Amino acid sequence: MAVYTIGFTKKSAAEFFGALKRSGVKRLLDVRLNNSSQLAGFTKKEDLAYFLQELLPADYKHEPLLAPTPEVAALFGTKNRPALDGELLQRNGDNANAKE
Repeated sequence: MAVYTIGFTKKSAAEFFGALKRSGVKRLLDVRLNNSSQLAGFTKKEDLAYFLQELLPADYKHEPLLAPTPEVAALFGTKNRPALDGELLQRNGDNANAKE
């Protein structure tokens, strides 16, 4: 299984869904803590699930347990990519072990 990431800010709906369609995505895993704010635009939880089914079709699942911690989120927008990658790997490893 291949895993990709995509952001929605600074993208039109056509750009966002076009990229997903070109990648052949079958399921979108939404890891945002707040996926229903007015700032989410066309990616609000219910809207995103609907558009994915209608336009691709692809499944939608919200999994906030995989959202970045505040410490990891603080690294976004910095040029400290190795630290960000390390934090994300550690966080995902911790989550995987907690579920088993």
